Amino acid sequence: MKLFIFDLDGTLVNDMEFYKKAYSENLNKLVHKRAGDKGLKILNLVRQSNKNRGELALLVFDIPFSDWFDAVSDDDLSLIVPKPELVKSIENIDGIKVVFTGSSKALAEKILVRVGFDLNTFAEIIAFEKPAAIPVKLATDTIVFKYLLDEYNILPKDTFAIGDDYETDLLPAEMLGIHAIEVRRKSGMAKHFIANILDLPQYLKENFENT
Repeated sequence: MKLFIFDLDGTLVNDMEFYKKAYSENLNKLVHKRAGDKGLKILNLVRQSNKNRGELALLVFDIPFSDWFDAVSDDDLSLIVPKPELVKSIENIDGIKVVFTGSSKALAEKILVRVGFDLNTFAEIIAFEKPAAIPVKLATDTIVFKYLLDEYNILPKDTFAIGDDYETDLLPAEMLGIHAIEVRRKSGMAKHFIANILDLPQYLKENFENT
């Protein structure tokens, strides 16, 4: 049996209009409401110095991450295009499938359903939930990957982390010997890369069929 650990935002789903409105614009509105024009200036500085991870500014202003995730509306979700080809492609991969995301669990489930997934496709969705202060993914730690290996009794050599951000999605997994497959954004750091998530089943067949 093999284990596949998928990032969500930017990997399984990469609808830029959605992320611009739902994440970036709602973050701007929230920070402005709580911290005014000065807050927006600080938010932009945080984005510039942290690879566009503006959500880190929430820590500066002591704004709960849950307030940000709760601001995403059904209208925002309508910007996500259903992806039947993606759903079929992922569902046909033989193994245990897990989503590990920095989004809230409720929002992650809504996004997956909007795309067209049956949530039962995934054995687990590991995401931000209250009363946590910050998404565990921001810690870029190995703890979640260790948990998954133990929970499903799978060896690192039979486990794959798939994501678009090397530092948060893949590096902690690689530290444990898990295969890291970078999607869409090529950092040059991961051993494996595919330009399109739809290429994953064929890439696995060509490179890992006999492992």
